[in-house]
Amino acid sequence: MIKGLNFIERNLDGYIDLDSYLLEKYGSVAIKNNSDINRDSNIIMITINNAIYYFKSCSKEEAVKEMLADKMLEYLGIEHACYDLACINGEYGVISQNFKDSNYNYISGDDLIYEYYNDNTLEKKEFNFDKFNNLIDIWNLLEIRYNYYPNKEVIVKNIMYNLNEKFMFDIITCQWDGASYNWMIAENSTYAKLAPVYDNQKMLDGLDYDKNKNLNIKVDEFNQARTEYDNLVELKKYLNYSSEEFVQIFKNMLKSLTPANIKWMLITIESELRIKIPHKIKESILARYTYNYNQIEKILEEELSKKR
Repeated sequence: MIKGLNFIERNLDGYIDLDSYLLEKYGSVAIKNNSDINRDSNIIMITINNAIYYFKSCSKEEAVKEMLADKMLEYLGIEHACYDLACINGEYGVISQNFKDSNYNYISGDDLIYEYYNDNTLEKKEFNFDKFNNLIDIWNLLEIRYNYYPNKEVIVKNIMYNLNEKFMFDIITCQWDGASYNWMIAENSTYAKLAPVYDNQKMLDGLDYDKNKNLNIKVDEFNQARTEYDNLVELKKYLNYSSEEFVQIFKNMLKSLTPANIKWMLITIESELRIKIPHKIKESILARYTYNYNQIEKILEEELSKKR
């Protein structure tokens, strides 16, 4: 829940009713010609009490998953965008407060990759970002970009640590939309860091959607023999490549996000919003999460037993 919007009433389904806010403040629910509202595709930027918020339309299940990911990341202590249910002009989805700090510039993973790996022969729309959206190439990219920063080692270490956390979280949640446009670096003239984790409405969709179109962060570059993404294949490779420190971090993360805890988080969301998540949606999320979780536990045990 976003505390800054507590003064706006919710409808019976638990969605913040932005139309009621617009009607009270402007005397109209129209978003056109309103200087406090801008629209870009399915994203609506709205200024409320001098704070910027972003609304995006999505299905009810995707909205619940975004709220659930919020709870999961909070439980893990990972910096992330906070979400709430909202509706405006007949569209339903989620709203989040702008997390950008005015002391930093924000660069998407796409922009970072394109700047350092493009050979000036391809337009951005033709460039294969997926090829370089992996932990090894990103590490090399960061070493180059921050080479002349006096605290380069600290910057690269911290960004890669946080990016590893995101990688692990995407594995556990079976993310389907962890492409390089869905992570950012915040930087200024003296420091840089990974921006908060955001956009998790496609979690668990890795079990259902076309694996050839899954652009998640990988361990290393794809080759001709490996053309589709599989979170379990990436996990096996990660466990073999990683130091004991990161293997332990993954084990702790998995221990924190048991199916029982996910069920508790869904119940907490219902309690906070005073709603009932549709039974079909809740059971679907729990069933898919439990299936993926059990697969991960099996692989973790198999891979670690090889090292004993």
